[in-house]
Amino acid sequence: MMIEWRLVGPEGITFRAPSFACAAVVVLLVTHGKASAIRADGRAMVPAFPAGGDDQWLVDTFGKRWPSLLEANAAEVANALRSLVSTGEAGSEIVKLANAFAA
Repeated sequence: MMIEWRLVGPEGITFRAPSFACAAVVVLLVTHGKASAIRADGRAMVPAFPAGGDDQWLVDTFGKRWPSLLEANAAEVANALRSLVSTGEAGSEIVKLANAFAA
């Protein structure tokens, strides 16, 4: 089941991911830790990491470091990146980059 997520910020970017782990990887790939994301139903949130600390959060939350988490969720992450939709100009550039990465 794909769950809708929204990046918190002015970009107006949404995407769908099947799991919290997949959503976390997508958010970190797309924003480099500079933005957070919230699940559409408000039941979960991927925090922002403007000063770092994302790797430790991934270990604390999912029990895996960044490379292992990406590898374990690669197919789902690619599909989630393809699902990115933007309603703003800045977000459109992020969506283009994400689609290129997922190709």
